Amino acid sequence: LLIPDSVKTIGEYAFAKCKGLTSLTLGASVESIDAHAFDSVGLASLVIPDSVKTIGKYAFAECEGLTSLTLGASVESIDANAFENCVGLTSLVIPNSVKTIDFKAFRETGLKSVVVPAGCEVHSEAFPLGCEVTVAASAAEKAAVEQTAAEQTAAEQTAAEQAAAAEQAAAEQAA
Repeated sequence: LLIPDSVKTIGEYAFAKCKGLTSLTLGASVESIDAHAFDSVGLASLVIPDSVKTIGKYAFAECEGLTSLTLGASVESIDANAFENCVGLTSLVIPNSVKTIDFKAFRETGLKSVVVPAGCEVHSEAFPLGCEVTVAASAAEKAAVEQTAAEQTAAEQTAAEQAAAAEQAAAEQAA
């Protein structure tokens, strides 16, 4: 199925339960995918284009054969149950644009660990039980950590140089 560039919204239940739908290309103008739009379809892989900002409730729920998912760089919200029971989904990169991941958005998937952007609001039950959720450091936090590490290295180097100089002075004094 090819959704043309003229389409901005995929409406509620537009293709729900179309098990024969195994291929999907979303046009570059699609901005939102509404509730249940592709619920229970036969997709194995999915690329959400950069134009999409919102993924509605149950939009791709029950797509049990979905094993590959690429989220576009403009996705801001992933609503409740959006990818629930996509049991074949085992890895995912969440772009920095994502601000909210709602209740059970990725529940009952094969995800074991995921990294979410700093500042992203993640519902406590957004991911499967046992899935390790790590918050990525913001650019400022990364810079602060790097600066602290550089300062610590410089301090250690200075201390080592001072110890070496003191040891050399003691050796010269003993001679």
